[in-house]
Amino acid sequence: MTDDPCSDLVDIGGVAQLLGMKPDSARTLIGRSAKTSHPFPQACVRLGGRPGWQIDDVTDWMRGRPGAGRGPRPNRRMSDEQRLYSLAKGKDFLTPSQCAKFLRMELDEFRRLPRSKRPKETKVGAYIRFAIADIVEWRNGKKAA
Repeated sequence: MTDDPCSDLVDIGGVAQLLGMKPDSARTLIGRSAKTSHPFPQACVRLGGRPGWQIDDVTDWMRGRPGAGRGPRPNRRMSDEQRLYSLAKGKDFLTPSQCAKFLRMELDEFRRLPRSKRPKETKVGAYIRFAIADIVEWRNGKKAA
């Protein structure tokens, strides 16, 4: 360890690097955290009007963040189709027209079925999709009845 008292200080660029984001995003996060129950630590030094933080203070703050360890949040910029596939967890989905073909029905006939008489549907954004496993289960239940 060096005798330099400033060796464990970071500026906004260093904070951004520790947080894994760009400096502008780190500034925004620091500003927003002031209004939360877990505010970002106060800068311990100012040089030329720019704040500096101790690395230990920043890493302690990161470990104590609410939700730390939960994993990434779903990306809000995903399209509905991408979100559907991320939720699928190994399931294959069909569109209503594909579902009708799979069941050997005309699309109009399929659409006229009351929702209670159709296979279970999954709605993501503007899309309605049917899991193949749910369609097969529905078809087998219908044949047994």
